[in-house]
Amino acid sequence: MRSFPVFGPGGVQDLINDLNQEFDSDAGRLLLLDRPLNSEQAAVLQKIENVICFAVPSTYWQKSLHSEASDQSFSESLKSDSPVWPDYIQGLVPEPEDPLQLSWALEEAKRIFDLRFEVQQARHQLSVQRQRLEEVMNSSVELAEEHDFKKLCEKALSRMRRLTGAEGASLYIIDHEEKKIRFVALQNEKTGSTWEQKVLPLDKNSFVGSAALQGKIVFVPEMPSAGRKRGKSSKFSRAFDRENDFETRSLLSIPLVKSDDEVVGVIQLVNCQSNEVTKGDYLKLVQSFSNHVGAALERVLLNQSIEELFEGFIRASVTAIEARDPTTSGHSERVAKLCLHLARAVHESKQPAFKTYSFDEQQLKELRYASLLHDFGKIAVPESVLVKEKKLFPHQLEILRLRIELFKNRSPEMAKDFEGLWANILQANEPTVLPEEIGLQLERYLEFETQLDGQRLRLLEPEEMEQLRVPKGSLSPQERLKIQSHVEYSYQFLAQIPWTKPLSRVAEIAGSHHEKLNGKGYPHRLKAEQIPFESQIMAVTDVFDALTAMDRPYKKAVPLEKAIEILRMEAQEFALNPDLVQLFEQQRIYKAIKTIDMLDLDWASKKF
Repeated sequence: MRSFPVFGPGGVQDLINDLNQEFDSDAGRLLLLDRPLNSEQAAVLQKIENVICFAVPSTYWQKSLHSEASDQSFSESLKSDSPVWPDYIQGLVPEPEDPLQLSWALEEAKRIFDLRFEVQQARHQLSVQRQRLEEVMNSSVELAEEHDFKKLCEKALSRMRRLTGAEGASLYIIDHEEKKIRFVALQNEKTGSTWEQKVLPLDKNSFVGSAALQGKIVFVPEMPSAGRKRGKSSKFSRAFDRENDFETRSLLSIPLVKSDDEVVGVIQLVNCQSNEVTKGDYLKLVQSFSNHVGAALERVLLNQSIEELFEGFIRASVTAIEARDPTTSGHSERVAKLCLHLARAVHESKQPAFKTYSFDEQQLKELRYASLLHDFGKIAVPESVLVKEKKLFPHQLEILRLRIELFKNRSPEMAKDFEGLWANILQANEPTVLPEEIGLQLERYLEFETQLDGQRLRLLEPEEMEQLRVPKGSLSPQERLKIQSHVEYSYQFLAQIPWTKPLSRVAEIAGSHHEKLNGKGYPHRLKAEQIPFESQIMAVTDVFDALTAMDRPYKKAVPLEKAIEILRMEAQEFALNPDLVQLFEQQRIYKAIKTIDMLDLDWASKKF
């Protein structure tokens, strides 16, 4: 008969330490305990496999399982009451020295132990399945809320890796029209995230191509070893493995399907934690999540297509505007660049004047669209007014020249006077400030007239005189009003577009860029607090580009120093926002456009 040791408090702790550190779990071990374990000992013991514990009669167990006031012996108390043993106790061995009792106890314990083990395994599998299901549900919601393509790809790869325990994952977009596979992203435990734009042919010569064309999962549980030669038909290259000291042992290519059952992409997983990923409920979860990824990709790619379509519309609109007014070619693009640079400077500024202003990506996009389309209303302004270079149209000037020739022929004695008149007309016709004496000299000829075919013919018509007396620029007051009307047309046209909520203020911003903080702007003479801040940004950049543009035939580009000086003057008169003008100058926002490189760079290099 074999004697088994009975362990008390100290001996149990020593044995648990020994089991936890050195015990070979495959061998199995029997523990006979004369007292309960403390919580720490029990927790450690539960982590060790193939250890079976029995209780032996003792006062410790009696006190633990029954009332301390009881006068019954331990054996009597067991008969009168059914004790609830701790989970780690498989049963009671009344007489450890008796082999028959011990054998019976061990057989009973093994049966109970097996049942408990099966229950624990089932609970564990259920818990894992529940965790995976929650992971899929939470990840699917997260993907559905993501609108950025790059972030969506990163989340899809990381969540799929977490679900399958894969060491690496890559994402491919399928272009069925061009029959191409576009590799876009890679995640790996060693290399992290990588973004590349590689294009592969869409065929069955790759695992990704096979998965895409068949619309089915392609699983390779065991890749050929690195030392084996690859045949011509091999679908896998180990170039990545060699370059990154990595070993691809298995591959799982999962097609991502759109709502119309067309494959939009493929996720390829490397070295999944277990081959169970391709079986049963586990596979259903993976397929379910891949469907959510496919739906999210379809939505984001569709949004990208819509944005590209809208970008094309905006480009076409700008082209149409500039085709009617070639003298302002590039103006909208330059203003948009300057606006974005100034808005970012405001966002990053620590100045108290800008503490309430910030710009996220959507707000910057809204400002960009408004800037590109701020002159959209010019499409409704007569082209002759838009491109008018001088005070008189060319045909008007030619008629006036012929008229002077007629008068000169009829009054030869005044030939020099008429020649002087023609010289004054040419000078007055320039879009510069008109000298007062020139205007007075022209007025002398308003009364000159003659007869032609029985009709009275004036030398100078009042309308011509009115245009030539314009003090500055080339436009008459009526023509200037037509030009200014482009702002209202811009607002009316842009307000017809069903903008999404993040872009809902495009029309308002574009329609207010000619308003002045002092209330002297147009078209509505808004006060400072009524003008959108984005419109104030655009006002600064619009004035600056109009001053420095080198493609205006009716004026020369103003030197950079002079342009900044004019901005300062406008700010002093409270026409432009003084804080924005100062920031524009301090941060050298003007360097965002290339034309500045051709102006006074010596002055631009000064420090402020």
